[in-house]
Amino acid sequence: MLVGYCRCSTENQDLRAQKDALRALGVDDSRIYVDKGLTGANRDRPGLREAFAACHPGDTLVVTKLDRLARSISDARDIADELTAREVKLAFGGQVYDPTDPMGKLVFNMMSVFAE
Repeated sequence: MLVGYCRCSTENQDLRAQKDALRALGVDDSRIYVDKGLTGANRDRPGLREAFAACHPGDTLVVTKLDRLARSISDARDIADELTAREVKLAFGGQVYDPTDPMGKLVFNMMSVFAE
């Protein structure tokens, strides 16, 4: 099962592009969770909590870009580790992150730097 998450930092920003991208990646509308007007620096976000709660072992949490999920390297790592421990995959930018693959780790860490 695919679970989508999107976020924007201000109330004035539009989530349409992120939602469209999640749909294009195969996420059903009923499985897209949203935070609007909340910074990614704060991990305590209602939509993110709901998305995590909707994820079960074998599911994939999908975000359009890693910076929509986390705004620091340590937070991105913590989220990825938590999902991995729960046997939930993480996909961003159309790619599934594989924590067991050295190249996957490299790409994830590079993307985390850009998100920060």
